[in-house]
Amino acid sequence: MGLVKNKIKWLNIVASIFSIVLAIVAIVLSIRFAKQAKKSSEEIKAVAGVILYSVTKEFTDAMGMDVTKIGDPTRFAEIWYAYKSGNDSLAYELANEYRESSPNDPLIYFTLGYTAYKIGKYDDAIEHYTKAIELFPENDPNLPVAYHNRGTAYYKKGEIDKAIEDYNKAIELNPKYALAFNNRGVAYKAKGELDKAIEDYNKAIELNPKYALAFYNRGNAYKAKVDLDRAIGDYNKAIELNPKYANAFNNRGVAYGDKGELDRAIEDYNKAIELNPKFANAFNNRGFAYYKKRELDRAIEDYNKAIKLNPKFAGAFNNRGLAYHAKGEIDKAIEDFNKAIEIDPKFAGAMAMLGKIYEMKKDKGKAKYWYKKARKYKDQLEEWQIEEIQKWLKKLEERQK
Repeated sequence: MGLVKNKIKWLNIVASIFSIVLAIVAIVLSIRFAKQAKKSSEEIKAVAGVILYSVTKEFTDAMGMDVTKIGDPTRFAEIWYAYKSGNDSLAYELANEYRESSPNDPLIYFTLGYTAYKIGKYDDAIEHYTKAIELFPENDPNLPVAYHNRGTAYYKKGEIDKAIEDYNKAIELNPKYALAFNNRGVAYKAKGELDKAIEDYNKAIELNPKYALAFYNRGNAYKAKVDLDRAIGDYNKAIELNPKYANAFNNRGVAYGDKGELDRAIEDYNKAIELNPKFANAFNNRGFAYYKKRELDRAIEDYNKAIKLNPKFAGAFNNRGLAYHAKGEIDKAIEDFNKAIEIDPKFAGAMAMLGKIYEMKKDKGKAKYWYKKARKYKDQLEEWQIEEIQKWLKKLEERQK
C-alpha cells in the first residue's frame, strides 16, 4: 500500500513539473512564432500574457488577488514558478527584485506581503500590505483583500484587536466577503467572544453555504460553549462538504468524548489518522479515549506515537504520565510530568499530579512545592482541580502542626 501511495505522490510531482515545462515551452514557442511573423513587442507580450494568465492563476488565487487586475502577467511567472516549487523564500526574494523596477506597483507589494507571510515574516507582511493599501485605488477589488490579509498577519502576531479592525474594513469594502467574516469569527473566538464569533460564522455560511471551514469553526465555537450536539451537527456538515477533513473528524471525536461516547470518539480519531497519519493531536486524543476506557497499554502506545511525531507535545507527555500513574509505574509518570513542565513551564495539571505523587510518597516538602506551583497557574485548571489542591494543601499544613 505504501509503495502505491509513494508512486502516486511521485506521479503527481512529475505531472506538476511537466505542466510547468509545457507552459514555459508554449510561451517560448509562441514568442518565437510571433517574432517570425514580425509581430511587435506589444503583440508578443500579449501572446505570452494569454498563456501566463492561466499559468499564474493558481498563485493569484492563493493570494486572493483579482487575476484580471495583474496587468502584465510576465512579471509573476518567476514568482509563480518558485511558489509552485514550494520555495517560498525564493518567491519572496523575486518579488523584492520586482519592487526595485516597479516601486509604485501595489500588486508587487501585495505579492511581497503574501510571500513574507508564507515564510513567517509577519512584520514584513504587514509593512508590505500597508504599502499596497496606500497605493490601491479605492475601487480596486484587491483593496479589501489586502486589508483582510494584513488582518491575518496581525492575528498570527497575536494582535487580535488590530486583526479585527482590518477584517472590519475588508467587510466594509466588500460586504459579501465570506472569508473575512469567517476569520473575524476566529479572532472573536480567540478573545473568548463566542457569540460574536458564531454570528460571523453564520454570515460566512449564509454567503457561502458550502463553506466547510466556516461550519468547522462554528462547531469549535459551540464546543467551547459546551453545546456539544450543535458542535457535532456542524462537524457533520463540514465532513459532508469535505469528506477528507481530518480536523473535523478529530474535533467531532473530542465532542463525542466529552459526551462520554468513547467508541464513537475512537472511530473519528481512527478516520482522522487514516486521512493524516502524521496527526499527532489525533493520536493524543485517541490515547486519552483509551485511557478513559482503562485500556492503558493502548493509550500509552498512542501517546508514544504522538510524542514521536511531535517531541515538544507537552500534553502528550502529561497524558502518558497519567496512564503510567494509573498503571502504578510511578517513576515513569514522574519523568513524563517533569518533561511536560520542561516543555511548558506553566503546565499546572502536571504540577498538580507531581504534588499528588509526592504526597503519596510522604515527601511533604516536594508535595507542597508542586501544589503551590500548580495553584500559581490556576487559570489553567478546572474548578474541581483547584478545590482538590486547596484540600491537599490544607491537609498538609494540618499534618505539619
